[in-house]
Amino acid sequence: MDNGGLGIRDLYTVNKSLLTHAAWNIATNKNPLLTSVLKAKYYHNTSFWNTNTTGPRSIFWSSILQVKKDLCSNSVLQIHSGNSSIWSTPWCPLWNPIHDHMLLPVTQRPLPDTVSDLWHPNSQSWNVHLIANIFDDQAVQTITEVQIVPNDQHDILRWTPAKDGQCTTKSVYRHLSRQQLVQLPQQGSTSINHQAKNILQRAWKSKELPPLIKAFTWRLIRRALATAERASRYSIHIDKHCAACGAVEDDAHLFFHCHLPRAVWFSTDPPLRTNNLPNAMNIFS
Repeated sequence: MDNGGLGIRDLYTVNKSLLTHAAWNIATNKNPLLTSVLKAKYYHNTSFWNTNTTGPRSIFWSSILQVKKDLCSNSVLQIHSGNSSIWSTPWCPLWNPIHDHMLLPVTQRPLPDTVSDLWHPNSQSWNVHLIANIFDDQAVQTITEVQIVPNDQHDILRWTPAKDGQCTTKSVYRHLSRQQLVQLPQQGSTSINHQAKNILQRAWKSKELPPLIKAFTWRLIRRALATAERASRYSIHIDKHCAACGAVEDDAHLFFHCHLPRAVWFSTDPPLRTNNLPNAMNIFS
């Protein structure tokens, strides 16, 4: 709408939003039965985040895998009790290549399994000495910068683009829409000038105009009205000339040039000001 469009939602983005929300529900176990079935079939020996993308799979699971990358890049675990796996959950920015940051040969036995294993015993503070014995300097700095919320609650998955951390279809759609740059034509029959764009923006934001008038305004400015000149391009049975005066009936003629709309303008009480006509006609230039 801000760029002169009609405001119709992109169906591809809507579908991707629905799939991302479905993947979120699987990752957070919102539907235990569905999650259990999928885990037993596709990732029984690992986590949802490290799911293998090869092998036979259903259409639904293939669709989930297509959006899993975006879900991973925009999700993070909020650390509470530290029950999340170090090796297979998005608990820190380096969680995915965490194995590449291990010091070799491995001297720490056994290796920690959950985030809480990297804390000092009976506390919720990082054991920097232990972490430095397992990971390189980059990983040590990244891990120790992870904020801990001290309580006994399980770690919570957060959707980072949303302020409340909740992944909803609406929040995903807004996030995906912000990533799309809408560039309408600057030249040609489908382009509009700056003045017409401002009129559209004011019309969309107005709470007084009914939706029918807003849609009519868009059709007028975007040259989508079925004037005789435009309709005659698609049918030889339609005359492109005005039925009232015989001139070619385009947008400007239909509303400003023909004597019939002018009579309507001046028959209003009070009459519409004539000096507004040139300014209104600029939207067709």
